[in-house]
Amino acid sequence: MVINSLEAAIEHARSIAKADKQTEIMIIGGSKIYQQTMKLADRLYISHVDIAPKGDSLFPLITKSDWLMVKEIATEKSPRDSNDYKLLYYERISA
Repeated sequence: MVINSLEAAIEHARSIAKADKQTEIMIIGGSKIYQQTMKLADRLYISHVDIAPKGDSLFPLITKSDWLMVKEIATEKSPRDSNDYKLLYYERISA
């Protein structure tokens, strides 16, 4: 399926979520998509991987003035993982 605008894609995702009796939709990158949709997000599910690879694509800054970290899940590196990581859940701070 091809949807020609971000707004139309989000509306389509919302209609699918409603039909499936779900309360949220997910935005799964890349970097430019994250930049365009960060202002729409109420919640972030972020994997923090203990590595600093070279590259020029970054997730937008998560500021303490806009976001509250509400949950952290520590993980144990499995034999299949090359780096440690943790999962952090953030909720937008109401203005």
